[in-house]
Amino acid sequence: MNKKNVFRRRVAVLLLGAALLGGCASGPNAHPRDPLEPFNRGVSEFNEAVDGAVLKPVATAYRDVAPDLVRTGVSNFFGNLRDVCPPSTPRCSSNPAPRPRTPCAWV
Repeated sequence: MNKKNVFRRRVAVLLLGAALLGGCASGPNAHPRDPLEPFNRGVSEFNEAVDGAVLKPVATAYRDVAPDLVRTGVSNFFGNLRDVCPPSTPRCSSNPAPRPRTPCAWV
C-alpha cells in the first residue's frame, strides 16, 4: 500500500469512529439540541454545593477578618499577574488579535 491509501484508510476509520461515538453523546433525558444537558446539570449542582458549603464561607470570613490594607494588597498582586499574563481568550478565537509582547506571550 502506498502512503496515500494508508492516509485515506486512517481518515475513514477516524470518521467512522467519530460517527459511532457521536451516538454516545446523548443521554436518556437529553434535549435534542443539547445532548450534554444532564451532565451539565450535574456539574452545575456540584458547583453550587461547593460554592455554598466551602467557597462562600471562606470568602465571607476573608472579607470580615482581613484588614482593608491586606485585601488591597492581595487584589493588587493578582491585578499585576493579569498585567503580566493576560487572558488567552483572544488567542484562542478564530480571528486572533496580534499577540501582546509580554513575558507570557508564548503561553
